[in-house]
Amino acid sequence: MFFKDKIKNFLVFLAFFIVFFIIQLSISGFFSFDDPYYHAKHSALMVETGNLTLIRPWLKFHFLNYAPTDPWWGFHLAQALFIKFFNIIIGTKILSSILAALVFAVFYFILKKQSVRSPLLWTGLYFSTSALLLNRLLLERPFLLALSVLPLTFYYCSRKKYFYLFLLSLFYALFYNQAPLAVLLAVTYSTVQYFTKKIADLKIIIFSAAGLMAGFLFHPHSLNYIYIVAVIFFQIIFLKFAGVDLSVGSEIQTPGFSYFLAANFLAVIFYLLAVVIFWSIKEIRSGEKAAVNYFLFLYSFFWFFVTLILPRGVEYWLPLGWIFIAFIFNDFYGSSEYTEIKNFLVNRLNLKVLTFFAAGFLTVIIFYNYSTVYLSIYSQNRDSWPADLAQANDWLKTNTSAGSMVFYNNWGMWPLMFYYNDHNQYVVGIDPTFLYEYDHQLFWLWKNISYYGLYCDRQETCFDASPRDNAKLIKMAIKEKFQADYVLLANNPDQPLAKFLASNKKDFFRVFENEKVLIYEVK
Repeated sequence: MFFKDKIKNFLVFLAFFIVFFIIQLSISGFFSFDDPYYHAKHSALMVETGNLTLIRPWLKFHFLNYAPTDPWWGFHLAQALFIKFFNIIIGTKILSSILAALVFAVFYFILKKQSVRSPLLWTGLYFSTSALLLNRLLLERPFLLALSVLPLTFYYCSRKKYFYLFLLSLFYALFYNQAPLAVLLAVTYSTVQYFTKKIADLKIIIFSAAGLMAGFLFHPHSLNYIYIVAVIFFQIIFLKFAGVDLSVGSEIQTPGFSYFLAANFLAVIFYLLAVVIFWSIKEIRSGEKAAVNYFLFLYSFFWFFVTLILPRGVEYWLPLGWIFIAFIFNDFYGSSEYTEIKNFLVNRLNLKVLTFFAAGFLTVIIFYNYSTVYLSIYSQNRDSWPADLAQANDWLKTNTSAGSMVFYNNWGMWPLMFYYNDHNQYVVGIDPTFLYEYDHQLFWLWKNISYYGLYCDRQETCFDASPRDNAKLIKMAIKEKFQADYVLLANNPDQPLAKFLASNKKDFFRVFENEKVLIYEVK
């Protein structure tokens, strides 16, 4: 029986790995034009140099320079291993497919261990009911590990597997900077346990926290890593909700309720049904499973609320949310209320017709989710942006000295820039918060020049410079404050910086142009 279960778990993993790897092979390059390219290039440079703790000041005004650390060191190390044996594209796609497959293998494993009915069916629904989750599972990024580590953390908490909690937290801390969330999960579980059973298992907190601290200490850039984790956890979120507009990534921008519902429609329906059942049937909220069910409700509901505000909350909501759904429906099937509802439906409705329409509705929504992913891949594969940016970076490598600075007006360009060209240094990347952390005034100067074509080193718009003085100040800022001789931007004549550069030919000379990219030399 033991080996039979192991084989089933492996087959589930293998099936999902094949699915994700086939999808990955259909994608030209990586899925999205941002972070995956940075992570792949960093890992490839580890292989190229033989330096497994490689950090260089690729971004000058950034923690890579003033507090050098790799917040994704374990991920880069694992990715480097696959790149060494395959190549940068295939190696990255293999690791990404493994991490995505683990999400569903772990989910299936937990359901089997908890004796949930039809675990394979629930696993299929988990895979199919959120277009947003499917899209994020294709991103070749470290956060993929969170979708399997956090459910495992919950499982080890519920089974009191203290040593496994320690090892999991240690591994997670080395792999990804979001590791404190595993300790937060353990604290939440222990707190819920105290209120439901009047017993607090402090060991799960102690072992989880000890693993986190061990991971921090074993990290090759330990103190800098702890500092950057603090910035990521506190400053980025604090500044967003404090109203400081740093133009951060879309995944932590509020998308609107209609987007959230369209991207997660079936998942929301199943989740809200589970919530209603949980609060409607007292026996589900009592007995031996009370602590587990209350924890799953509270934890998943918090992240459900977060996902309404920030799209990337989905990777923390749905893994535990679907465990909550499966557990609650499984308990519901064994309740007297289920029998009453079933008898009511049998007597009042034609179950065959109801089943037909329900299955049809489910199929249509699932097809919509799959088609959303397909259209995203199709659109990206036809986009010439990476090729055009590669041409521009070939020009920079040929015509600029090693380590020279390049100014650009979109921080999201950096991963692709770095992927094609580690010859130069850059102004801002990974997240604009890190430039803001380095120097507030320098950040506002970069943003106002980049977005509005204005010299202004504060959040409030500056109107005190004449057009002539503004031109002189922008030139001075790019040359002296940002130490750059070249400005790269998208070939969009309507953007303010493009208009400014085109109208100041005395100070800015266009040296490169293709369909999507412009490069100006600062005279």
